Amino acid sequence: MRALGGLAGLLEERGRIGKRCQGTDDTFATITPHDLRHTAANLAVSAHANVKAVQRMLATYADLFDEDLDEVAGRLDAAIQV
Repeated sequence: MRALGGLAGLLEERGRIGKRCQGTDDTFATITPHDLRHTAANLAVSAHANVKAVQRMLATYADLFDEDLDEVAGRLDAAIQV
């Protein structure tokens, strides 16, 4: 099997993980990229990130190097350290 990079690789890995989980527990739900997007938004808002910055983070063409998006990442990093 050849390794895929970028989005294709992530989607392939997500599929493998989902099948492995469903093989262990047939009630395990299918996880979609849309589900992961909602999870990222909820985690960021729970970490008290600026809601407008979260909105930009989720935008298709967001500039990932803006200061407010760096703040969202920082807040998420701090939240997982707890």
